[in-house]
Amino acid sequence: MRHLGRSHPRPWRFHEPSTKTDVVRETMRMEGNADEWVARHEEVQRLLSADRRSFRALAEARCAKDSRLLGAAYRMRDGIWLWYRGQRLTPEEAQRESHANAAAEFEALTEDGFSQQEAWEMTLGIVEGESFCSPTRSAYDSQGVVNLGSQAFMKTCYLESSLADIRKVDRVLRGEFSSCPRCRLTYIIEYSAMSYASGKSIVDRSRSAIIITPGRVVPSGAKPQYNAALHYGMIHSWQATPWMLI
Repeated sequence: MRHLGRSHPRPWRFHEPSTKTDVVRETMRMEGNADEWVARHEEVQRLLSADRRSFRALAEARCAKDSRLLGAAYRMRDGIWLWYRGQRLTPEEAQRESHANAAAEFEALTEDGFSQQEAWEMTLGIVEGESFCSPTRSAYDSQGVVNLGSQAFMKTCYLESSLADIRKVDRVLRGEFSSCPRCRLTYIIEYSAMSYASGKSIVDRSRSAIIITPGRVVPSGAKPQYNAALHYGMIHSWQATPWMLI
């Protein structure tokens, strides 16, 4: 999970933590140490990546153009988990992503007592010498999972939220990027949208998943009707269209 300069923002209202560090700390406080948190995260990712059809989705995010699945929320023993497909990255984005991740790992290693030289050789020194993908092709950022919160929290999101407020054009975006495997359009699956839809599914006891079409990621200024939308990204600025409840 990364921050909004290039990528993934983090949870939204109802006193939710606003950064990945906050999320990890809160999860560690509630559920155990960091190793347990990572192990559970990897376990859920393996389960949902390998055999999602064995689990009933509460809510699904689908491409507005061809209805391909982009992400879905599932009820697990420790809350509601969002699985998302991942996004296509240009070669330049893939390179920035790799450097950003290496920089974060470098900082963590130095905080853990490694010398700067040792940390450099294990992180930034490696990616600096890598050759990245061909400029004629796009890399595909791997799928992932996020714990959205408890079932009770989902109900609260649905019962106490204003749909107009959480869909407004100038909303603050917090979520995960996902690209359609067919048309390759990129969307942002917002935590607020999936929490609202999951809560609706739980409260209404829906037999089928609640469907949303996430907001599309578009270059800043590309759609005049969304001029009020917030801008993100330092190099290639972008905005997101409003998401829709189907």
